[in-house]
Amino acid sequence: MRQRLTGRASGPSLLPSFVPADFPAAVLALLVALSVSLSVSLLLAMLSGCSGRGVHESGVAQPSRGAGSASGAGSGSSGSGTSGEGSSASGSSGEGSQPPHQAAGCPGEFNLPRSVRKFACDGVWVRPRPAALVPQGLALGPNGTAYLSGYLGGPPGQRPCQVLRVDRDTGKTLNLLSRIEGEVPGRGVLYCHHGGGIGLNDEGLWVAETFRLWLLDPDALEGDALEGDADPVRRVWRIERPVRGSAMTITDDRIGLAGFTTTRPGKLRWYDVSQVMADGVVALGARPGDGIAGPSAKQRTPSLIQGLTLGPGGVWFSRSQTRCGILSGPKGDREFLPGAEGIAFSDPHHVWVVSESGARRFQRMGDRPVIPTLTRIDIRRLGESPGC
Repeated sequence: MRQRLTGRASGPSLLPSFVPADFPAAVLALLVALSVSLSVSLLLAMLSGCSGRGVHESGVAQPSRGAGSASGAGSGSSGSGTSGEGSSASGSSGEGSQPPHQAAGCPGEFNLPRSVRKFACDGVWVRPRPAALVPQGLALGPNGTAYLSGYLGGPPGQRPCQVLRVDRDTGKTLNLLSRIEGEVPGRGVLYCHHGGGIGLNDEGLWVAETFRLWLLDPDALEGDALEGDADPVRRVWRIERPVRGSAMTITDDRIGLAGFTTTRPGKLRWYDVSQVMADGVVALGARPGDGIAGPSAKQRTPSLIQGLTLGPGGVWFSRSQTRCGILSGPKGDREFLPGAEGIAFSDPHHVWVVSESGARRFQRMGDRPVIPTLTRIDIRRLGESPGC
């Protein structure tokens, strides 16, 4: 018959009631030690992916400092583009020597499939930012900065462009342009809408919207003031149908413009910067004409383009809806962040991306994953795309 070990008479038992009284003490001690060791091992295994990174706002992992300089943001010859084609911008050259950022674990609010979490945890929230901001474009700047373009959520036709310069390691907003306005040739004074693409090269900071292309002075986004008073607009061009500026990429020599399509393939048109900057040119069109620069090259694009950039092997496209994402490269499609918009390579293995899924406009619709504003992804960890 089994007895229950009740412990010392002077106090309550410290052992489970089911342990027999004649159970050897040495064996019991060994089992307890093994149990503790196993618990510690499991805990360490769960934390092993958190290699020294903190958590920044809303529980999102904060990247370490030292992402490198993006001074080549615009040099197409090195394969780094400089804008986010489609909402994106170029890459920089200084991050190749950096160890890959490692995920610090995904907070539950990410609401992501397990297969996506392994590459989506390395992100920062841009703060401060306009509450209604919907981020769209991305360009990597020098000294660990990034330029973001986007719009304030509102009814169609009432979505003014926003341009932010941010510290891409912390997400801190350094400068903000809340209004881009100028004399559009043949159209009068208009302001920028949507801001789907942004890029940086030797000529300045470029912002694309569906039917206009703006050239800004990057110095307007410098200094200590969050928002300056200087007029940032250097020049503005019309974009003539059927060309659209939904997505854009920039190098020192070329501008790539592509339109968004829902199901059918689209077209990417390349324009020589020298022709666009020539005196008397007021528009970019499907063919050259009086005051109109025509494309020097064209290529087919997939549907659902939100951003594009030059990267390893050629042109890469981000394609997404707010619940899913695809990264299309020269060798096929890969899984990607939901709501992915502008993209920019910082080195051959790492791409930065802005997502609109975490914007208030879409979160209020419900059932959308909460994605950080700016995320760095190791493309070597991306699996095959399940579609979107």
